Amino acid sequence: MKTLFAGLIIISMTASCGLLIKLLSHQNGILDTEGMDNIESPNNDDNTIFITHRIFKYHVSQREINRCINFDLEMVVIPGYVNSQTKIKYKYKYNPADLTQEEIIDFTDSIYGLCRPTYTSVNEDKFGVDIHPPRSYTLRKLQLAPFPDVDFPIYEGRKGKGFLYIPRGNWGEWEKSKIKHNKIIKSVSYKNDSIINGCVVEGTATSKFGISTLEAHFQIDSGFTRLFYRFSDSSKVDFVLKEIK
Repeated sequence: MKTLFAGLIIISMTASCGLLIKLLSHQNGILDTEGMDNIESPNNDDNTIFITHRIFKYHVSQREINRCINFDLEMVVIPGYVNSQTKIKYKYKYNPADLTQEEIIDFTDSIYGLCRPTYTSVNEDKFGVDIHPPRSYTLRKLQLAPFPDVDFPIYEGRKGKGFLYIPRGNWGEWEKSKIKHNKIIKSVSYKNDSIINGCVVEGTATSKFGISTLEAHFQIDSGFTRLFYRFSDSSKVDFVLKEIK
């Protein structure tokens, strides 16, 4: 999508950090707008996938070098907007037994319990769909990976490229780094001979920290149903969509 990578540069400065909280508070008067009906959402009006109040429930399987973590994650489309994009909220449903004591202390919130939610955005328009994935807690490394996105019109072999610049903020050694992105639509599925049902997009992200890949499965009516991330250190993260409410 022609707007994606410019958006990545902007959002990378705000997602999962205090700047995003300030931005959202300024725009809507309140950060957590879940369940509210009196908040303007001008970027949601023509969405067919990411409709206000819709909930996408994923199961996440994460394998690191020394442990495996399995948990559920909810992506909630909430009223409001972020940089002229649809506002979303991530809810992490960890099992405390899978976390270290240090992680439990760091993740715990006095209001939300074990894990406070995070907020970012998704863009859906005539040019395609791109989503800012969860990049907090054990999923922080997704900042170095390709972002899920698909360009319209969909056709096999369609390619795209761009880059993400990580500015100073709270990203530690990753700050002031440039990540090159490349993608290609590898296959397309059809409802019948002429109506597209979905596609598989393969992406690669390259930086001084290594190479990571993403195989993203997209459906016209459901968004991204499966996301398979692979990293240079042999770790992996898999998302499988279980339910939409």
